Amino acid sequence: MNSAIIGLTATAAALGLMGALALERGNLPHVESLATALHAVALSAAAGSAYLLLVRARSLDDGRLRWIGAALAVTAFGLLLHLVGTASIAAQDGGSADAASARGFLYLTWHLAIAASVVGAITWPRAGRAPRIALVALAVCALAVGGAFPHALPVLVRSDGSFTSTFRGSLAIVAIVSLGVTVSWAAHAGRRSS
Repeated sequence: MNSAIIGLTATAAALGLMGALALERGNLPHVESLATALHAVALSAAAGSAYLLLVRARSLDDGRLRWIGAALAVTAFGLLLHLVGTASIAAQDGGSADAASARGFLYLTWHLAIAASVVGAITWPRAGRAPRIALVALAVCALAVGGAFPHALPVLVRSDGSFTSTFRGSLAIVAIVSLGVTVSWAAHAGRRSS
């Protein structure tokens, strides 16, 4: 089966889940331990994939792989902050709306970093290090500030665990941007191997 079709199918499934979360009106079922386990697996996958893509990019001199490797490194950092935040919330026996909003902000930030990297890979594949470093630095700073100062963020998750309209709207925007970037990547991949 064509890898672009597999990628589009997986992305469509993920975007469908994001859309369902964006439209969720009530509380989500409490699945914190499962979510923590899945985030730990995702952290390992993102870090390992980032390393492999960056090594492969160096051996092939492929700028597209450098962009995507940078995005996965940002994702790994965001997931690490998310897991650290989850552990500290569990240690405090609960959590606050600020902490939940911070985790939502981390999620949105690393997904936008992925989309921005795909745009960079498509439009500027032979760029030097500076644009990728700038993207990574900006995303890492946003992740660090969001993780360190959750009270400064807009409320994305209410104290009862329900999502605000701001968060649902942000999720919908990220889903639309991700879908557009995925379609662009698939169209681009059809013209050359990816």
